[in-house]
Amino acid sequence: LFDKKTVIRGKFNGVLTQKCAPFKKSDSSKINVACCSFPSSSIHTPLTFPAQFNALKSDVFKKNIGFKSFGFFPSSRREVIKRAALQASSSEILSIRVHFIRKDTDYKNWDLHVWGSAALSPTQWWDSNPPTGVTKMIDGPGGYGGVYWDVPVSPSLGSRSTPSESGSHQLSLGLLVHKGDSKSAGGMMTFPLAPSNASSSSNLFLPREVWLVDDQEGLVRLQPPEMSEIPAGTLEKQCALWVSDELILWRQPTAGRRFALHCSSSASLKVTSDGVQGEDELIPLAVVSTAPLPTQILQRFPHLSGCSALRVPEGLKAKIPSLLRGQLAVSMRSEDTGHALSATGVQIQGVLDHVFGFSASKSPLGFKLRDGSEENIVEGVVGTVQVWAPTAQEVNLRVFDSPSATRGRNPTPSPSAIIAMTLDPLSGVWSAPVASSHLWKYYTFEARVYAHETLRVETVESTDPYSQSLSADGERSQFVDLNDPRTQPLGWRSLRGGGFQAKVPASQQQPLHTHPRRHLRPLGPPALESFTDVSVYELHVRDFSISDESVPPRLRGTYLAFCPDAIRAEKEKEETKEEKEEKGNSSRKKFTDLSSSSSSSSS
Repeated sequence: LFDKKTVIRGKFNGVLTQKCAPFKKSDSSKINVACCSFPSSSIHTPLTFPAQFNALKSDVFKKNIGFKSFGFFPSSRREVIKRAALQASSSEILSIRVHFIRKDTDYKNWDLHVWGSAALSPTQWWDSNPPTGVTKMIDGPGGYGGVYWDVPVSPSLGSRSTPSESGSHQLSLGLLVHKGDSKSAGGMMTFPLAPSNASSSSNLFLPREVWLVDDQEGLVRLQPPEMSEIPAGTLEKQCALWVSDELILWRQPTAGRRFALHCSSSASLKVTSDGVQGEDELIPLAVVSTAPLPTQILQRFPHLSGCSALRVPEGLKAKIPSLLRGQLAVSMRSEDTGHALSATGVQIQGVLDHVFGFSASKSPLGFKLRDGSEENIVEGVVGTVQVWAPTAQEVNLRVFDSPSATRGRNPTPSPSAIIAMTLDPLSGVWSAPVASSHLWKYYTFEARVYAHETLRVETVESTDPYSQSLSADGERSQFVDLNDPRTQPLGWRSLRGGGFQAKVPASQQQPLHTHPRRHLRPLGPPALESFTDVSVYELHVRDFSISDESVPPRLRGTYLAFCPDAIRAEKEKEETKEEKEEKGNSSRKKFTDLSSSSSSSSS
């Protein structure tokens, strides 16, 4: 037990009067309880705790309201009891009944996290409250059942209220229903108080009951919901995962349920109280009877252990690439009544890799020049550009004459050419030929693709993820020839070592020993067996040399610190300056010595 001025964790200002033996709670954690007398209180009645005790309903608090505050271990419950005791002498301990409703009626392991200045019993995320009771089912088409929590609140703690923008004080209460890290419903409520009487609840609006509905985060209802108007799920979350051409996973119970995959190329899906509507194609999904997921799936996605597996029909595999270019949703209905229970969007990264990964890995991406062989010679074509976009419905290559549409003296808002790209259905790679006249010009990709963020088919523009060169502002990629001397550093053709550099004809090679800066050039990159052998580092210009004492102080932290010639020239300047200063000091010293000698002779 603690005085209100006392630091917790067993440091008491009061006098220890009695120590009780440790007892065990239901979670087997031991709690030591001690009774104290305080200078500010004349009550010395020892407190006794039942093995299963409730912070608000126990008679302990009613019989010992003279104590200002008290607490006990474990620390996750200490503040709960402390606040309960602070309010035990007050008649303003109130509670709000929080109802939670799910159309699928699955309430197992859903707990309530409570926080805010009005919360008498705030919880930790990992120690949230299980339901207090079960709500009786209301008959009729708009009926509902569910579970509820009785959440204690205390509006009289005005010292914890915060001023709003209007100057009035307010208390807050946050509610969030979750199962582990999976969130279902919740929101934040605020209760305004008069600024002159912030510690009173006389003018406080405090609802006795509120309702939370599954998949409606940020919404706390003050009236019972009409469940016939509540959508059976949401597409704003993607809780189903399509992991292979055979399986879709969803963390849902499967007993007495049936599932279906909804597909729409125009993104016309919507969720109503009767389920998902607006699909182009409805595909039934069979529940896999085996409980554990296949080993190869768990190795790729270990975090999905425990999910229910839904099997895709065998005849659908050939259509998967086209289905992945539209909007997808998985729905769940009652097998007995057919009532819609839930629906969710679909994550597709797993099936994308499974269907396209092998073929796409063999396709060179970005801009590639023709290699000059006879079979690759096409009149007027200098190369090919390719991009992996398996979910795009259409991709166009946009070619520009200038590097930027918004900067420069002659901006070009419109492309000089638009070329429709061709899709390879096996790899998901889009490609287009690049004309010789387009070399050194700039380009972007324009794609029509379904966007999970907006739930619509959007037209987006992007640079090439495999760009070899970009405009200075990064807004456009550029077609370049890396064999052209204009793209190569001084002496690049003289490097030796192999690697993936372009082959240079012997007639164009410059012997290393004749290079004007051969003492600064390395012998060339080593031969590499794979692109993964390359190590690329990001370097900060200032950090590279700011503390390097081998660099002259004037050049530290600057670009010139990367230039050996500049460093050498700067050092020569400093040496010359030091030599001149030394000569000047020597001359002055000689003059001083001569002056001293003359003075002595005169004397």
